[in-house]
Amino acid sequence: MAITPRKRFKPQKLLPKTSQEQPQLIGVLPNFVEINSLKLVEGRFFTEEENTASAPVCVLGETTKVNLLGYDKAVGKYVKVNDTWLQVIGVLTPQATSDTDVEGVQAMNRNNLVISPLNTVMRRFEDNTSYLKDEIDGIYMKVGPGVDSIETANVVQRHSGGHP
Repeated sequence: MAITPRKRFKPQKLLPKTSQEQPQLIGVLPNFVEINSLKLVEGRFFTEEENTASAPVCVLGETTKVNLLGYDKAVGKYVKVNDTWLQVIGVLTPQATSDTDVEGVQAMNRNNLVISPLNTVMRRFEDNTSYLKDEIDGIYMKVGPGVDSIETANVVQRHSGGHP
């Protein structure tokens, strides 16, 4: 069974600027790709090493890529989220947007995402709206072959700064 925690973050500032709806930044583990059976139109997803190193890299959803960077190749370009520059290393193929989020958590537009390694989001972004710096707000699980991935929100909240 594969599991990744998720940390969601609503950017206060974004470059390049967009007049469209701002993307959400989410931090996940590299296995997010397999759990959600995602494909990339260009580039690659981040690695375990990049997560461990809190590397300033990101993978963009299709909507975010077009809104921020237009239709040219995005890999190698940079987006600035709050005060941190992230290098684009991949772009996802368009996703179906029916995201069944539980307990009234707002469904995400899966195409309007900036996806970075979990450690990058935890360590490089101060979430001023949350007093829990280390709060994980969701988990994605893949239970087994042929079973849809399920998401549980607000299940795990770590109150200590330490890691398990």
